[in-house]
Formats: sequence, C-alpha cells, structure tokens
Amino acid sequence: MTEKTVVIKTALVIPFYNTGRKIQLGTLAEMLNDEPGLTLCFVDRGSTDRSSSILKDFCSRFETRTVFLQPGGHLSFVRAIYFGLKKMFEDESMGYVGYWDAEMATPLSVLFKFEKMLKYTNLRMVMGSRMPRLGSQIHTRVFSHVCRRVSSKMIAFFLKLPVYDAQCHAKLIDAKLCRELIRLPFRTNMLFDVELIKRVNELYGRHKTKQIVSEFPLPR
Repeated sequence: MTEKTVVIKTALVIPFYNTGRKIQLGTLAEMLNDEPGLTLCFVDRGSTDRSSSILKDFCSRFETRTVFLQPGGHLSFVRAIYFGLKKMFEDESMGYVGYWDAEMATPLSVLFKFEKMLKYTNLRMVMGSRMPRLGSQIHTRVFSHVCRRVSSKMIAFFLKLPVYDAQCHAKLIDAKLCRELIRLPFRTNMLFDVELIKRVNELYGRHKTKQIVSEFPLPR
C-alpha cells in the first residue's frame, strides 16, 4: 500500500496594471493543470487597457482555481497585495501564500522550488534574490543596479540582517506566519518588502529570523 501524497494549498497573489498581454497565460495554465494545490489570485490595480477582460477570460477557464479581484480605483502595489492576501486567508486550510510580479521577470517555475524549501526545511519565508553570478541571467541597467545595491546596504544596516535583495517581488510565506505579518495594514509602499522582514524580526528577533527567512538566488 502506497503512502498518500498530501497536497499543500498554495495561493499566489498577482497584482496587475495594464500588463494583461505580458502575463504568460500558457505557463499559468500549465501550472494550474500540473499543481492541484495552487490557486492564483489576480488583483486589478485599476487597469485602463484590456488587461482586466483578458484575465477575467482566463479565470473563467479555471473558475475553481483562480480568483479575480477588482476593488476599483487606482491601487498601489502594496494595497493590491494586502487585498489579495486577505481574500486568500478566507480559506483557513491555505498552507503557503505569496506574491509575484505580473510581468513575470522571475520564472514562475521558481515557485515550486520555494514550496520545497518551505516544506522540507525549517524555513517559513523564502524571497527571490536578484544576485548576479555565473550561470545566471540577471539583466539590469547600471544605474538601477547601483541604486539597488546602495539601498540594499542601507536596508541591511537598518535591519541588522545580511539581506542582499529585500525588494524582489517574488516571495512565498508560510500561511500561519503571513497571517501574523499582515494583521495590521502596512505603512509603506516602496519599502513593503522591507517592512515584511522587519515584522518578522520584531516577532522573532534577529537570530530566529536568520533561521526561518532565506533568500533564493534567481536564475534570471
């Protein structure tokens, strides 16, 4: 008699604004077909093109596996994530929750590596890290790279944690931890990702934070 595989539910929030044509719908469809525990939550930040209709049509093909939210007005990226996570937590059996950039500069296949890290280790939060190295394809403008490195150094100093890239919009978090982290609305927009880490630090202290939060070097 074979042991039954336990399916852990994962919800991924994808805020979007006029990026309907850039979202890799074919890849998302394959992921939904291959991963029975995955739910995708699209949050419209106030698109003015056909993005909403494109994603509504996609969601109609996967009604039980997708959620389409259209709060109205122009939402910041942070408010859209917060709105989506709150909606996903209506399902109390959710195991992991996270968010991803709608333009999908980070390969969606990385999500499953994040899941394995949370499932088979003591980690409770995994963050994508745009870390240039041999074998990777990390493309960025020189000025943007310099600004990001300076801000990352400042953030690491402020948090007193060895964070390389706190602001990559590819994260997956244990649902129980995330419920604690979003209990109160966020105070920032641009530094939302930093505030997440700061809240973990405040809850558990720096030593524990280093044990349960990890950066994952992205392939591209």
